Amino acid sequence: LGARDYFEAGDFYEHYYAWRYYATEELANSRFPLWSPYVFSGHPFLADVQTALLYPPHLLLTLLHRLAGNPPLSTLTLEWLVIAHFVLAVIFTFFFARHVTKSVAGGVAAACVFGFGSYLTSYPLLQFNIIEAVTWLPLALLFVTLAIEKRNAAYWSLAGAALALSLLAGHPQQSVYVYYTVAAYAVFLGLARAGGEGIGGVVGLVRRWLPVVGGLGLCFGLAVGLAAMQLLPSMEFARVSTRATISYDFASQG
Repeated sequence: LGARDYFEAGDFYEHYYAWRYYATEELANSRFPLWSPYVFSGHPFLADVQTALLYPPHLLLTLLHRLAGNPPLSTLTLEWLVIAHFVLAVIFTFFFARHVTKSVAGGVAAACVFGFGSYLTSYPLLQFNIIEAVTWLPLALLFVTLAIEKRNAAYWSLAGAALALSLLAGHPQQSVYVYYTVAAYAVFLGLARAGGEGIGGVVGLVRRWLPVVGGLGLCFGLAVGLAAMQLLPSMEFARVSTRATISYDFASQG
């Protein structure tokens, strides 16, 4: 594999490393891997959402390898990519929490709890698409906060870009959690702001909630649009895969 392995044996090496190795080799040689011949009788590589072929950090990894002369992708390189996402998660959480609490200590505490808590440091080390999808949550929450505070649509667009990165990371279940959290948080801020303004009546209701509802619509719509190149083939693939016919009880067992 080209380097020492520091993570536990499992999906990280057997699935995710194999996918990244194939994608990096193909893209570095100017071939776009719509299809992989190495799984059964062939595998729709792009359509499999977990390959995360279009995730920008993965594309950056390919570019760096090409600039380095296309050396074989080592497992250690991929492990460093995971660590980089931990760093990003900590940094984003710090800035979000510091803005909300107006306290550096509050930002540090929140960053440590989120970045080094069991949610990110347990199973995501085996299926690192999880941490890639969740990393962008605190950044999206920061932009939502700024959008509502400053009544600026540009921040809603930035939040949508962060959510698009979550979708492209290749773990839809985590992205659903991220979207729920962002929506709930926006409603919470909307309620808090409504209480502070004290505006009544229908006009007041529209003034309080139209920016929040419209902002969420812009945010989610932009995120889905930016990730559509991945989402559309993945949805088509899901309809014809074996998972389309199994029961919820069976699927919930992993």
